Amino acid sequence: MQKTKIPILMIHGAEDSFVPFSMQEELYQAVQGKKQKLVVEGAAHVESYQKQPELYWNTIKEFIKENIES
Repeated sequence: MQKTKIPILMIHGAEDSFVPFSMQEELYQAVQGKKQKLVVEGAAHVESYQKQPELYWNTIKEFIKENIES
């Protein structure tokens, strides 16, 4: 993560018991380049899009628009 040169978007459910939530923050802090994170309250592993679909997809679309399309 420290050497990456591409923009990183991290999406994590706050109730994820498969991948500990603390791991996201550790990885996020390691990224030296452009980064963004989305934490979805009440979402377990891979449930973010189910719990908050509008927030999930809008965040992805905006991230792409700001970092990839330009």
